[in-house]
Amino acid sequence: MTWLDPVRWPIAAALLAALPAAAFAQAMVVRSSGPSAPQYPTGRKLAADARLSLASNDLVVLLDGEGTRTLRGPGSFAVTDRTGGASASGGLVALLTAGRPPRARTGAVRAPASSDPAPQRPNLWFADVARGGRLCTPDPAALVLWRADIAGAARLRLTAGGQTAEVTMREGEATATPPAGWALADGARITIERAEVAPIALELVKIPTPPAEAQEVAALLIAQGCDAQLDTLIAAMPAR
Repeated sequence: MTWLDPVRWPIAAALLAALPAAAFAQAMVVRSSGPSAPQYPTGRKLAADARLSLASNDLVVLLDGEGTRTLRGPGSFAVTDRTGGASASGGLVALLTAGRPPRARTGAVRAPASSDPAPQRPNLWFADVARGGRLCTPDPAALVLWRADIAGAARLRLTAGGQTAEVTMREGEATATPPAGWALADGARITIERAEVAPIALELVKIPTPPAEAQEVAALLIAQGCDAQLDTLIAAMPAR
């Protein structure tokens, strides 16, 4: 299977074709809901001088070179807010390249408070063991599993291609890897089971070398249906 499934090719072609540097003066819709969602679908690019006309209960999140903007209707909104904020490239580089975090010191781990923002995977290509669906990854064989709550130990039961194994994550440990010798490849389906929570299923989608621009990354995730990673990307970008 290539990184663009035939079924998704028309969408991918529209999102990924012709992405010169000038295109990033535009903004891309990365989240859309409400009555006007068909007019502003996820993945649509808007010219810098365009305006959005939103109705009551509309919500649109735009992504540009400075981060994200959340627009709520009713109202008319300019695509460019001209605030002159800093570039979001630094945060994107970290999200695409971060290594596995060290194990937290025992005794220094606390359970997250209900008011804390939801933790996000530190690397976009890590597999969040609480989120199922399609997982875009440059290297399926180097899969890293990540969990948000490190306050206690966790035991994961992994099943893929007729193989089953258990992986233990100690207290303070946020990441783990499948057993050595597991030949994970493009299209692999993995079931992850944990105590007291519903199992999740992942489908690995091999992608080429990741793009360096936030809009290109978002377009790739949208085209491939890697929705949980799109949520992570949106959360990692500066909001204004």
